[in-house]
Amino acid sequence: MDFGALTESVERLRTALLEPTGLNLIEDVSLDLPNGEDGEAVFLKLVLWSYVLWFEACQPVGRHLMSIVRNASPEDQKVAARAFQDIQNLRTFHAHNLRESSTGDQHKLSQAKAWLVENGATKQDWAACVAKLTASLITALNILRNHWSRLMESPEDAPTAVQALTEALERNWEPYLFDGIVDEVASTLALTDFDAVKYRTVRLDDWRKATALFQDRMSAEAALRRMIHQELLAKFGAIPS
Repeated sequence: MDFGALTESVERLRTALLEPTGLNLIEDVSLDLPNGEDGEAVFLKLVLWSYVLWFEACQPVGRHLMSIVRNASPEDQKVAARAFQDIQNLRTFHAHNLRESSTGDQHKLSQAKAWLVENGATKQDWAACVAKLTASLITALNILRNHWSRLMESPEDAPTAVQALTEALERNWEPYLFDGIVDEVASTLALTDFDAVKYRTVRLDDWRKATALFQDRMSAEAALRRMIHQELLAKFGAIPS
């Protein structure tokens, strides 16, 4: 299976963003695409690669591009969103235990199974599944690039669009960015083996609201560091003298 068209669509989107902003906003995917394999293994590797591409390597710029598409063409936005949701459902179906008691889990399960039935998995036609997933992802990435490129072609719209993207990136705080601050503060308070990720998961919404109060990222980070320090100090106390 040749994934040249898929990698080309990624590069074209990366270039479309790089040229007007000077920023590489789509990271490389550390996973390898399937190579020289057949059957279900190819499909599963493609699902994982696609998930990492969109939900990790393409963020946070991907969400901003989706908002641009939504405003310009709700129909295009639905097509792209469907492709990304299918990837998430398929990855969740193959990588997680989906509980019967969870409505959300059961919805993802039914959606993933429906996609697999519709695209040939029940007949062991994994080549058809790979082709469908690849084509859907290429279409979604091309939708994002086309709408961004149209803005860049307009002398009136391009500067505003680039500024809006830059400001959105400045305001964005991915969850993992908080972890380092939590680790540093926990270390100063001698909290050994402290689970920063678990604590961040509980406090994430409040921290994002706090960072949104500041105009620049440096001020937001300094204030957030003080906020987290006060939280942990109040919960666990100071280092015993």
